[in-house]
Amino acid sequence: MSKVLFGVDLGNRQIKASDGKNTFVMPSSLIAADKLAGFGKDPSENLVRYEIDGRSYYAGQGVKQYSDKAVGSLELSASRYENNVVFRFLAIATVAKLAQEYSSAHKGDLKVALMIGLPSEDFNNEKNIDNVKKIYKGSHIVEYMDNGERMNIKFTVNEVYVVPQSYGSFVSLAYSGIDMLTGEGSDEDFNKMKEYMESKVALVDIGGGTVLLDTVEYGNVLIKESTQLSLGARILYDIIKEKINQSPYNIGGVDIDKVESTVRSGIEDGSRQFVYKVNKNYKVDISDAVNKAIAEWSMDITSKMRETFKNLDTYDEIVFTGGGANIIDKSIIDDNFNVNYNRTVYLSNSEIANVVGYVMRLQAMDLD
Repeated sequence: MSKVLFGVDLGNRQIKASDGKNTFVMPSSLIAADKLAGFGKDPSENLVRYEIDGRSYYAGQGVKQYSDKAVGSLELSASRYENNVVFRFLAIATVAKLAQEYSSAHKGDLKVALMIGLPSEDFNNEKNIDNVKKIYKGSHIVEYMDNGERMNIKFTVNEVYVVPQSYGSFVSLAYSGIDMLTGEGSDEDFNKMKEYMESKVALVDIGGGTVLLDTVEYGNVLIKESTQLSLGARILYDIIKEKINQSPYNIGGVDIDKVESTVRSGIEDGSRQFVYKVNKNYKVDISDAVNKAIAEWSMDITSKMRETFKNLDTYDEIVFTGGGANIIDKSIIDDNFNVNYNRTVYLSNSEIANVVGYVMRLQAMDLD
């Protein structure tokens, strides 16, 4: 069959991947298979066991249940792109998870064209780009064990395109509604696309480890004007941890992964109520601490935006993307940046917007 198009965003806390039809998000962590070996039932059905190059690890949503055994968080340093076992394993396992949906991957003849985004500063180093391409390019065999079913996934990555990470969000926003394969879309969609291609846009990509502040002018990411901050959602979770360690909560042994799941749950259900589960018998409402922490974190990001985006009045729109865009206090952001007119945009699919955009860009390239 002809090659398939995959988009991958290996975030510090969450991996996002898409082929245009199937999209998934999972933690950027692994558990060595022998860590879960024992007598009794098999590990959670939310875990998938992969074997790559003789190494065997579990990955998937269930990793969060075993935070004390998990390895990962993909580090913030550029060293993760070279000789980093966790990064390499997750990189190939992510492609395998998408590839297993294709019958040709089980026959060993699946061809993949891949686009991956790197944070601004990392992208600005050719060595990082070369290292990423080396990890992905070539043929790969992955043993995949899911719910007791064992299978071999074989695929070849022929082409790897590396772009600034938040570029995908811009593509998904500017070209939304347009079929990139056929070139079809409404007049309204094409007029919107043309307007974005003639605009100056601030992109604020709030991830698990970093906040990326990028400028897109006439459709081009201005790499030399990009800033990468260690102000991602992990900082928020640390602030919350510190608050609930103290009075009146006095919760000991706070687990950052539990804090994250507590915050995500309260955001996703729309309640803005946050209940931390200390154990199965004891739960604590930490809503006041979480909302105060979110406000502090949002103010910090706002301050850094003002420092980074020079002549902010010249920007037509300020676009928020990344998983953290769902958490940030929008009222604080809007009060700061919508003084005379509205120009803040919060992507509805912010966590997966980058990978959606990568696939759209690959489709537009009309690869053979």
